[in-house]
Amino acid sequence: MSPARRFKALLFDFDETLVSEYDAADEILHEICTALTGDLTPRGDFYQSIRAAAIELLKGSPVAAAAEQLFGRTMGDWYAYELLWDDKSPTAPIHELLPEFRVAAWTRALEAGGLSGKAAAEEWAERFPAMMALRRGPYPDVEPVLETLSRRYGMAIVTNGEGSVQAMKVEASGLKKHFDHVVLCDEHLWKPDPLPFRVAMNQLGVNPEETAMIGNSFDSDIAGARNAGIYSIWVNRKGLEPNSELRPDATVQNLGQLPELLDD
Repeated sequence: MSPARRFKALLFDFDETLVSEYDAADEILHEICTALTGDLTPRGDFYQSIRAAAIELLKGSPVAAAAEQLFGRTMGDWYAYELLWDDKSPTAPIHELLPEFRVAAWTRALEAGGLSGKAAAEEWAERFPAMMALRRGPYPDVEPVLETLSRRYGMAIVTNGEGSVQAMKVEASGLKKHFDHVVLCDEHLWKPDPLPFRVAMNQLGVNPEETAMIGNSFDSDIAGARNAGIYSIWVNRKGLEPNSELRPDATVQNLGQLPELLDD
């Protein structure tokens, strides 16, 4: 039986599958490193320096206390990095604390790279979020494909991350209208646990053999799909080598290839 007839539902990861965020940050930091040094070689080190600075600064800081009060939990390292470009809480105290936090993180990262200067740190603390605002968002192939597929399949987003943060990101992306449900794994268990996949299938009224999972992460999406007994489609936008121990059922380079794959 062909996938087009067999599948009744499609589950999608969110970050780096539908929406570029860390990919965009990586590209921008590459450009910033070039602007600062004229040399592409330190890119990886600089990327690690800015992440490490944000993570270390968040520990025990007023920003961490405000985030814990807002979200009711201690936030992970990923949150510290994302604060460099997005506060996700414009009405909360975090918003007022961010400028100082960002300048401090950039100061540390620049010093680690043998660069210094408060003016440079202040400049990039402002420019990085502005550049991200222009660059982040749905990949160009996403919106038209979701429009097409939503007419044929039940669809749900299944996303890891702090629940309220992910909910805000999904809403801000403008993509929620294409989906019947959004499963925030933080309210259940995180992928690759099979529970959030089962929650999505229950909401859509389908069985594992009628469902496909589309995502970019081997550890969360492909492994999670296998754990839940559903078909896995790996979105390999970067042309990476597949994990030798865990093979997806199918691979696409972008979502524009999905309709043809599902029609085979």
